[in-house]
Amino acid sequence: MNPLRRHTYHMSLVVISFLYFLYSFIGHTNTPAWMLFSLPAVLLWFGLMVTHRYYEFSRMAYFIAFIHILVMLTGAKYTYSTNPLFDMLSATFNLGRNYFDRVGHLFQGLTPAIMAYELLLYRSKLKKDWFFYFLIICVSMGISAVYELTEYLATVVSGYPQAYVLGLQGDNWDTQNDMLMALIGSLMGIFISKINERYL
Repeated sequence: MNPLRRHTYHMSLVVISFLYFLYSFIGHTNTPAWMLFSLPAVLLWFGLMVTHRYYEFSRMAYFIAFIHILVMLTGAKYTYSTNPLFDMLSATFNLGRNYFDRVGHLFQGLTPAIMAYELLLYRSKLKKDWFFYFLIICVSMGISAVYELTEYLATVVSGYPQAYVLGLQGDNWDTQNDMLMALIGSLMGIFISKINERYL
C-alpha cells in the first residue's frame, strides 16, 4: 500500500473512532460507568496514536484495535450488562444473561495477542518456537488480569455494589469465564497473525 493510501486508512480509523466516542457519550446510561468503561478505549486510542510514529503495526492489527475500541465504547454507553442487542438475543434464545461482556473480554485477549505477535516477530530475536507463543499468551492474560484487578479496585474505591461494577449478572464464575474468553481471544490472535504474516 502506498503511503498516501496508508495514511488515509489510518486517519479514517482515527476519525471514525473519535466520532463513535462522541456517540457513546450522548445519551449514555450512567456517567460513572461511562467514565470507567471508556477509559481503556481512550488509553488504547492515544497509545496507538503516540506509538505510530515509532512503530507501525499492520493494517489488520489497527483494524482489530479499532473494533476493540468500538466494543469498549459501546460497553461504556450502555454498560456491558445492558447492551440492547444482546438483551434481545438473551430474550430470544432464553440465555439468562447479557453476554456482551464476553465479547469485550474476547477482544481483551485478541488485540494484545496480535500486537505482541508483531512486536516479538519484528522487534525481537526470538525464534517462533513454543516460548514465542507462550509469551504472547502471557501478555494477553496479564492485561486481562490487570483489568480484572482494576474492576475490583474500582468496586472498593467507588463504593458501588460489586455486582454493579463487575457486571456479574448472577454468575459466580464470571471472572473465570472472562479470563477464559481472553485466553480464547489470544489463541485466535495468534492464528490470525500467522495468516496475516503471509501478506506482510
